[in-house]
Amino acid sequence: MKELKKIYVEPTSRCNLSCVTCIRNAWEEPMGDMDSSVFHALLDGIASFPEVQTIAFSGLGEPLLHPDLPEMIRL
Repeated sequence: MKELKKIYVEPTSRCNLSCVTCIRNAWEEPMGDMDSSVFHALLDGIASFPEVQTIAFSGLGEPLLHPDLPEMIRL
C-alpha cells in the first residue's frame, strides 16, 4: 500500500494577477480564503498520517495573499 507523503493545501483562491490564460477566468464561484477552523481540522486529520513529509501551500490562488499564512506555516 502507498503512503500519503505530500499534501497540497490551497489557503486562498484569490490572486493578485489577472492572467488571461488562467482557469479561474472560467469560474463563477467567489474567491476567498480558507477559514482557520478548516485549516485546524485539516491539521487534526493529518495527524493520522505520520508518514506525511511535506505540506505544500499551493493552488490556483496566491498563498501569500492569505493573512494567516505565516501562522499556518508555523503550525
